[in-house]
Amino acid sequence: MGGAAPAALPYGGELIDNYLAPLAALPAIGSRLQTGARVLAVTRAGLDKTHVRDRDTTPFVVRVEHADGEIRDHTAAAVIDASGTWSTRNPLGTSGLPTIGENAAAERISSPLPDVVGRDRAAFARRRVLVVGAGHSAANTLINLADLAKEEPGTTILWAVRGASAEKLYGGGDADGLPARGQLGSRLRRLVEAGTAELHTGFGISTLKSLDTHVSVEAADGRTLDADVVVPCTGFRPDLDMLRELRLNLDPAVEAPTGLGR
Repeated sequence: MGGAAPAALPYGGELIDNYLAPLAALPAIGSRLQTGARVLAVTRAGLDKTHVRDRDTTPFVVRVEHADGEIRDHTAAAVIDASGTWSTRNPLGTSGLPTIGENAAAERISSPLPDVVGRDRAAFARRRVLVVGAGHSAANTLINLADLAKEEPGTTILWAVRGASAEKLYGGGDADGLPARGQLGSRLRRLVEAGTAELHTGFGISTLKSLDTHVSVEAADGRTLDADVVVPCTGFRPDLDMLRELRLNLDPAVEAPTGLGR
């Protein structure tokens, strides 16, 4: 599309307004763009997963549920899966499985990266919130919760990580190779040091118990934290169900194409 690089790092909404929406409006894209559609499955035309003959030259069939609810099959010479991982978060359990009681406590578990100062404000204001995870999703959520707490006294922030330290997430500060990442880490460190966010390290969750007024979160070592809401910032993984009829060469650990997983 051309143009100069932005002078600042855009937020998600700005990225949509300033790049994705204008891109989608281009005639070459807009005339073919189907919104509100959901891909249900991808396969090879006339071939299930077990058939080999002429497989590489057979077109793909993409089964799509459209915005009007109608399900239709579309053929394509190639398919690029750019669906991301957003729809499938990792569980709270440390072994890759939902922790005991996690499914039963679903009403007390928010979506990852909630809009705590905007759309989802009422679910977090003046409540005791436990953020679980040690990545940038956790960092952004904790910082946003701290902003909310300034406006909504009584908002309490707990932060649980299963590692022995949160030092890695703090980054390199002013010396960080990515300045914005360093600023994010430095701000998070200040929140912890000031007691705005109460950090609990070595907290590998073993059990969730949903009670009448809150959820009790227990670590493997017996420690417990009580919260009104749990925010899972435990990372994401791809949803491969729609690709079951394809033969994919995926990295066994991260479930990405083998070359990307190395």
